[in-house]
Amino acid sequence: TLPFMNELLWMPSWPSQFSLLTAVALMLISGGLLARLLAKTLKIPETSGFLLCGLLLGPSVLSLVSADRLPGLATLADYALGLVLFELGRRVDPVWLIRERWALITGLTQGLLVFVGLLVTLSLLGVSPLLAMMVAALGCASSPAISLRISQELRAEGQVTERLLHAVVVQSILGFGLFTIALQSLHWSQSVNWFTTLAHPLYLLLGSATLGVIASLLVGYLSRLLGQQTQLQQLLILSAVGLLVEANDLLKLAPMVSLLIFGLASRGYGRHPALPNPESPFGHYVVFAFLFVYLGTTLRIDFQMTAIAIGAVVLIVRWLLLMVPPVLLAKQNGLTVRRGALWGSALFPMSTVAVILVSHTTTLYPEFGHEAANLLGSVLLLTYIVGPLITWWSLKLSGEARPHA
Repeated sequence: TLPFMNELLWMPSWPSQFSLLTAVALMLISGGLLARLLAKTLKIPETSGFLLCGLLLGPSVLSLVSADRLPGLATLADYALGLVLFELGRRVDPVWLIRERWALITGLTQGLLVFVGLLVTLSLLGVSPLLAMMVAALGCASSPAISLRISQELRAEGQVTERLLHAVVVQSILGFGLFTIALQSLHWSQSVNWFTTLAHPLYLLLGSATLGVIASLLVGYLSRLLGQQTQLQQLLILSAVGLLVEANDLLKLAPMVSLLIFGLASRGYGRHPALPNPESPFGHYVVFAFLFVYLGTTLRIDFQMTAIAIGAVVLIVRWLLLMVPPVLLAKQNGLTVRRGALWGSALFPMSTVAVILVSHTTTLYPEFGHEAANLLGSVLLLTYIVGPLITWWSLKLSGEARPHA
């Protein structure tokens, strides 16, 4: 070592890797710039730009940002997804669903048809029955984040948009219920004792729902006790979302159910007033930008062509099946056949919550879980590439997007 180098120890050393704060800042800045550039030049949704930016920053290309090297990054992403699920729950009105019963019937029919269709398709492609059942169950649920963000980006309002968002929630809950049945079958096939076979799915379902109810009751009580101050209520909600995400992780439950129920309960019923929206429009944009860039970093592009082909078949079959019920029941829903097809088409992107649910399975049965994750990985890769575009164009063609949106 040169003598004068010892005198320069006070100089800062270059970090071997990004800190969490630097990584988040890089994701937001690059994601925002690229998304806006692509949206203006190629006339595509900003969501696609965020996902593409994440793909470039992630391990598959530049390897600048990776959740494996930044443990806190995944936690922040879970919190962002929690806010999205909570917001989607707030957008859904159970009273409206009861009044517009054909929307509820159509949404449930879509989910069940997709489940049966994917189960048959995957079986014909040589996928094992249990794996086919689990992927088919997860295939029922469309992406809450993509559906909500695209509708906000287009400022879409109308019958198709409302039915789209309500269907996302209905099918997410249905998909989770079918997933618990698939998990029960997996336990049984692994010769697990009868108590675990029965108790684990019920623990996931009832435990997650109970947490959501407790959070809504607690936040509502504290809000009434401390006064109906909007800023204080927002603070309580943001804190509750974070605690719910952490509690679901610690208890190995499903945050999707907890946060959707928390959002539904926060709308306000009877004598209990609704809680305010916890985010400003700027905050919403930041949450979505970070979440989609992060999801892009999780994409892998090293799949074999066989996996890509299976993923493409799964998505095409799912897309076609989603359009069947709203087309056949278009009149009952007060829609034209064309707008019914667009409603089904807008549900194309699969939910990323599937990855969280598969992680529960991987913990218990690593080999089966990794097989499921690999199959879903190719499906989600294609979902992120074309999903936002299909939802975007479906809502635009429905005529419900605001001019110049």
